[in-house]
Amino acid sequence: MDEKELEKQLVALLREKKKIEGRIDKLERELVRELCLKGKTKCEPAYCTFRLTSTCPFIKKWSKILDKVC
Repeated sequence: MDEKELEKQLVALLREKKKIEGRIDKLERELVRELCLKGKTKCEPAYCTFRLTSTCPFIKKWSKILDKVC
């Protein structure tokens, strides 16, 4: 494969990656909205009492989702 073809494939994959990451972020925000006990739309774990006390439903669910991936 020549340099031009490699570049073309990399550009296409990086664009696809960006779209997928955007969709993941959107779904994550929806899950936060549904599960956050503080009614947040974005998780702020550094400032969350529920995270510090291990009672955050979003963090519990997100951890389970990530466990399925890894």
